[in-house]
Amino acid sequence: MLVNRLLISRMTIVIKRQRCYTCSRYITTPEYLEAHKNHLASLGGQVAEGAIYGEHYAEHFGPIIEVLKVIIERLEELQNGKN
Repeated sequence: MLVNRLLISRMTIVIKRQRCYTCSRYITTPEYLEAHKNHLASLGGQVAEGAIYGEHYAEHFGPIIEVLKVIIERLEELQNGKN
């Protein structure tokens, strides 16, 4: 029962993060570039570790990963002065 609650809690956090990244009001700066890169790497690891659960499990992370890639790309452009 506790495990189920933890899983539900964790998935709620993931879903909330996804919504934040895609929100039109979401703002970030190059100061957080490394944090975004670390989060992307972490998600990649979770997908790899979760491969035993099948493609359906990995699909939940796809939208977040794609949005993070765009965020990272844009932050790198800002950091390099290519607004």
